[in-house]
Amino acid sequence: MNFCQHFMPSARFEAKLANEDMFRNPGLPRSLFEAEGAARREVDQSDLDIGDLVLINTEGLTIEHILPQETSFGVRLYGFHSTESYLEHLHLIGNLAPLEKRINSACSNCSAEKKMSEPKLYRNSQFNLIKALAAGGANCSPAFSKNALVERSQELASFAVKRWPLTPTDLAEA
Repeated sequence: MNFCQHFMPSARFEAKLANEDMFRNPGLPRSLFEAEGAARREVDQSDLDIGDLVLINTEGLTIEHILPQETSFGVRLYGFHSTESYLEHLHLIGNLAPLEKRINSACSNCSAEKKMSEPKLYRNSQFNLIKALAAGGANCSPAFSKNALVERSQELASFAVKRWPLTPTDLAEA
């Protein structure tokens, strides 16, 4: 606890989670699965059990980029002032989500709009985080933007800090 207080207070931890590249971070799947559990509990669904997790891992779990890694579209329409700005946001936690390998392969570098509207893509996932994205983007243009990405990054980072508090004041609130 002393180490965390000195080197990584919760506020810094939250800022790093929200604003830094998280794509290859080994803690990312754990954080996203914890958020998935919270999303399931919000709609009175049970958490994924060990059998579900084994099946997911057997079939292949991937980390999906909501806004695609390849920019084959005008990034300004999504709220980015340049391709460089887009690339700076690409691997933030708010642009990442757990997704079944078969669905991620079908998504390829599709637009967020297609991923959210096609019945065999996000809407076919067993992950509530993905289904909620699809539902939230259904009537939006664009379906997912820089603002949505930044807001989702902050929400997920805040969730992680509340779930795994690093400082005594955070422990009292948890």
